[in-house]
Amino acid sequence: MPSSLHLADHAWTLRDLDPDRARDLACRSAEGRAVLEAQVVLAYLDWRSGTFERASLNLAAALSTLRTEGPSVWQARAASVLSCLAGDLNEPDLALALLDEQIQLCEALDLTELWASGIHDLAVQLRELNPARSRELLLQAQDAFRRCRYPIGDLLVNGNFGDLDREAGQFDSALARYRAAQADPMIAQHPSIEAWTLHGVVRASALGGYPAPQAELARLRELLASPHLDVQVEVVAALSLHLPPGDAAGLLRGVLDRADLGSHYRAGLLHEQLSGALEATGDDRGALRHLKLARQHERHAHAGQTRHAARLMDVLRGMDDTRARNAALERHLNELRTLHAQAQRQSLTDPLTGLGNRRQFQEDLQTLTGHDALLLVDLDHFKRVNDTLGHPTGDAVLAQLGRLLASASRGEDRAYRYGGEEFALILRGLPPHALDGVAERVRAAVERSVFPDVPWTLTVSIGAARAAELSGETLLRGADEALYAAKRAGRNRVCRWPLTPGAAPGADLGGLLRPLDAAAL
Repeated sequence: MPSSLHLADHAWTLRDLDPDRARDLACRSAEGRAVLEAQVVLAYLDWRSGTFERASLNLAAALSTLRTEGPSVWQARAASVLSCLAGDLNEPDLALALLDEQIQLCEALDLTELWASGIHDLAVQLRELNPARSRELLLQAQDAFRRCRYPIGDLLVNGNFGDLDREAGQFDSALARYRAAQADPMIAQHPSIEAWTLHGVVRASALGGYPAPQAELARLRELLASPHLDVQVEVVAALSLHLPPGDAAGLLRGVLDRADLGSHYRAGLLHEQLSGALEATGDDRGALRHLKLARQHERHAHAGQTRHAARLMDVLRGMDDTRARNAALERHLNELRTLHAQAQRQSLTDPLTGLGNRRQFQEDLQTLTGHDALLLVDLDHFKRVNDTLGHPTGDAVLAQLGRLLASASRGEDRAYRYGGEEFALILRGLPPHALDGVAERVRAAVERSVFPDVPWTLTVSIGAARAAELSGETLLRGADEALYAAKRAGRNRVCRWPLTPGAAPGADLGGLLRPLDAAAL
């Protein structure tokens, strides 16, 4: 897989754990080949931060293209995020269609985390129509979230169980669920979820006749300054339950006047609360106007409710039918995945050694940071092996050397066959003082190795360079010149960049690079 896709996958993994880092990685992956994948990650982050319009536009475009490329995890991820956006924007039919697409892809591709997310979102859709089935699906989602260690799984499930309990009149249980969500360490990364659960505590306390939850109200007042649409909606709806009517009306008007509110799913509730506040202040005309607006939102929701309920049942039946067909489909998709993986490996892997090939090396070379380093490794007198012992023995030697270099690498490092008898090692996150020792250990390991059918000792010459001093093709040239110096100095040794002062790349390197061998170390 190209490195840009690795970055995009890492960004997706970090989207809830470290949003700033995820955004940085997504932007970097967009500079490579993973433009669509980066758009999906950035849209998720925009959605979570309240930038709905930009997220929807970018994500819709990305999903349209991803659909043409065949079923994939990124299509499922895009459908998942766009479904959530549609739900926030009160477009339930679109949200459900996307949710259906997500669940089908996840079941076909065996994507546990996204499947759990889809089942969770389906449970939310069913909350009013079929609370019992909603609870059943939430439990399935919770189990899957825990198996795949989705970081905000318990947080989401607790919040939605809180809503179900509150709507069922089980206020003690609802408060316990909301407060379990608030105690989750991940809630600090998600102010919209925090505001939603705080609103749940305030509303459950009011409906259950409990004292006003002062700690939650204080935190809501702190969140009031947030520009995030979902945060403001939840905060204002909650605080208005405990404010004098005039103050509540002012807050409610402020959020209802937001240009980006649109047909937000909470708009009807906000109009209804504003109507009550205005009535309490004696503004009967204003109260009536906002009550009508609340009823308009309610009628709009009810108009599609029957259709939406039927569609939900279709989705549930479709899930059952899909499971019945999945065995054959899964076999077919496994074959496709195997063929795709083979093609990917063949395009980026050297067939003799199993290491990354020159193309993979060139791609990874562009991702180095100042903490990384490069070794170029050349097998000394390899022509003698081929000429004396034959090419099959030469191939066996190269394959064994490839295995040796791979086994000598740390998990974050990578070995490549650069060409012929020349290999490369990219060393990630290597302290500056460690480069000489690592290179020498590689040289010594080869010298100590026994190569079957070769009756003499084989050695390598190594050129080393650090990415802090050079980069990209310049780093490659520096390591290559160091390798050339090692060979000129007698082979079976390590030389490293930099040149001594006054030297230029390509100059006569005799004496200009520092030779390293066991005695020097």
